[in-house]
Amino acid sequence: MSLENIKQFVYSFVPMTNEEWDDFEGRVHIKKVRAGDFILEQSEICLHVGFVNKGAARVYYMVNGEEINAHFAFENLFVCDYQSFLTQQPSKYFIQAMEDTEMVMIDRETTEYGFGKYHNWEKFGRLIAEYYYILIEKRTESFLFKTAEQRYLEVVESFPDIFERVPLYHIASYLGIKGPSLSRIRRRLVGKKKEKPAKVKQVTLKRIA
Repeated sequence: MSLENIKQFVYSFVPMTNEEWDDFEGRVHIKKVRAGDFILEQSEICLHVGFVNKGAARVYYMVNGEEINAHFAFENLFVCDYQSFLTQQPSKYFIQAMEDTEMVMIDRETTEYGFGKYHNWEKFGRLIAEYYYILIEKRTESFLFKTAEQRYLEVVESFPDIFERVPLYHIASYLGIKGPSLSRIRRRLVGKKKEKPAKVKQVTLKRIA
């Protein structure tokens, strides 16, 4: 069972003691999910927070029979329906693996135990909650204040290889646009790149003695 990725992620927020980490390590498990299989389905209660070791997953919901992508999770990101996880109420979302995916699964009992026993785990829980709250706020604000093209550029910056790993129609759904609009944005940005003049390499002249 490889927990090196999540260990490095956790330690980037809070330096754990060996006791704290060993205790956590004995309480989690690895789950492997095939591409296309569901990690969580709508109306189920979310029992685990998943940390993506490798692979990719998407979070989506349904509106009038149409799938709307709310979130993508790639390596070194958490994925779950956190509201359902906290309240133990049925989820409104589906979480589906887009690739063969390996995840570290953390149940609610483990989080409550860690937060109650160890100050560092409590601190990590607060910091990671703040981290994802800011991400959600930024996504909400992007729909309120930014154009589709600006949202596209944000996605490319956040997930540089997303177009090699995720079908275009899923990306379009995530951006809140249709497939043809996404194609037009990509063509327009490629055209802008071609129009940019090539940078002239500056040559430093050396004085000849």
